[in-house]
Amino acid sequence: MKIPYIKIYTADLLAKSRHLSAEQIGNAMIGICEQAFENETLYEPKSEAERSFYNMLFSWKNESISALKQKKLAGKKGGLVTQARHKLSDESTACLSASSTPNKQIETDTESETETDTETEKVKEKIVKKETSVKRFVKPTLAEVREYCESRHNGLDPEAFIAYYESVGWKVNTKPMRDWKAAVITWEKRRQNVGGRSYGKDYNKRDADFSKYEGIGRTISSENA
Repeated sequence: MKIPYIKIYTADLLAKSRHLSAEQIGNAMIGICEQAFENETLYEPKSEAERSFYNMLFSWKNESISALKQKKLAGKKGGLVTQARHKLSDESTACLSASSTPNKQIETDTESETETDTETEKVKEKIVKKETSVKRFVKPTLAEVREYCESRHNGLDPEAFIAYYESVGWKVNTKPMRDWKAAVITWEKRRQNVGGRSYGKDYNKRDADFSKYEGIGRTISSENA
């Protein structure tokens, strides 16, 4: 293993090198650098002081090797931990995405159902409003027709009125009657507009039909008398 650097303790270096010459210190330093970077050296200490100094440098080299190994191992562990974290994060994201998709679908379905229910309720409300807005026709009684005719002083025969509309099923032309009072007013106008000039081409036919029932009430009353 090539060592790019050796950790040096300056105080120890000065203490061990006091009895050595600059040449001896330089040779020892070159020797340890060769040993650290190239795993071999031709340097051999020649005295006990040189050997002690070189052994100190060699121990620093071994210490640096251990430090580098630990750093490298920590880097690998850190990389593995980082990879594991990334993997965990990806898996968590995938799980969250998978779990949220059905919820979103359920929410969408629920919203669609709610919208459909709301639209159905609106349609029902419109139908109910339409039905309630159209007043249901109720056939009048003879007393009601008589009272209304008397209040208008139109001289109509209420029994003739009822007899006629009973014969045609309470219809005006082909449509069901909605307002019998309006029909009374029509009879009233018809009597006033002799000849039917205000009622169009069908007046004479309708007038002929009505005339069959004119006087029914008076006839019945006279017979009862």
